[in-house]
Amino acid sequence: MRVFWVLIGLVAIAAVSAIGYTFMQQRRAIDSLAEATAAQVKAAEQEAQLAAEVAATAAENESLRNLPPEPTKPQPSSSPVTTEAPVAEVVPPAHAPPTTPAATNPTAEAPPPPGEVAPTPPAPANPGGIAPDVHAPAGPIAEPAKIGEYDVAPGTVERKADGTLLIDGKYVVKGAGTPEDPYQVSWEQLTSAADSFDPQSGKKKIPQRIAMLHDKHVRISGYISFPLMVEEPRECLAMLNQWDGCCIGVPPTPYDALEVTLAKPATGNNRYAIAGNVTGVFQVKPYVMGNWLVGLYMLNRSKLEGTDFGGPAGN
Repeated sequence: MRVFWVLIGLVAIAAVSAIGYTFMQQRRAIDSLAEATAAQVKAAEQEAQLAAEVAATAAENESLRNLPPEPTKPQPSSSPVTTEAPVAEVVPPAHAPPTTPAATNPTAEAPPPPGEVAPTPPAPANPGGIAPDVHAPAGPIAEPAKIGEYDVAPGTVERKADGTLLIDGKYVVKGAGTPEDPYQVSWEQLTSAADSFDPQSGKKKIPQRIAMLHDKHVRISGYISFPLMVEEPRECLAMLNQWDGCCIGVPPTPYDALEVTLAKPATGNNRYAIAGNVTGVFQVKPYVMGNWLVGLYMLNRSKLEGTDFGGPAGN
């Protein structure tokens, strides 16, 4: 009999446990459903709020478009306003001579008497015997004042009797900076930019002897290096020192190299040029990463004239 009641108790305990577990599962499912429903309600509220804001913005834009144009306000006159009554203009009779005397210029020379020829003024003195060049700079160079975000340190220029320019009393430049007569500059002048422009050292002024070349036609001689594995390159480096792009020579710095963009692809013997002349539009383009100067000079729409040639493998 005791065994029977023990079994009955065990069955009752199992039944209660099963009922409790089922209730807990249902409770969890109800809580999860309530959380999901609350999230959906919140999302619906946000969507409704967003739709209301969009509708309000659209209505505001429509109302602004429908507004009549604002009438133009009359501009104030720069001349002072007077309230005096206008004075009637007095018109002389048709037969009367004009009463206003002709304007005279006390500094003008009197006309020669009839029958005499005015003397020719003497020509201005030109002791050097050289025709003056109205486009020639003289004294301190004033423009440009900035290159990008960097100020320009002023310099001086002097035109010599042979037509060349003496820059800062040291650098000689031939030419006029035009396509027909480009400036002929030296690497010494280009590398001198390091004296006053080195952002890593806190020097951030571009010398005027460099800025004066900006957007001018320039011709320079140097070593040439093309990109590898390009049959008809349109870009190359013009450098002071020879460099093969890897192991032979001296790698260039921003001061002694130009990034050259050719007007036409290099073909024929020019494809194997290791030195030559490049002519194009010179630009000062400081490329600074952090405080490190990565590039400085570019030469666009350029023409290459090879003077020394290498060759393909086996030559």
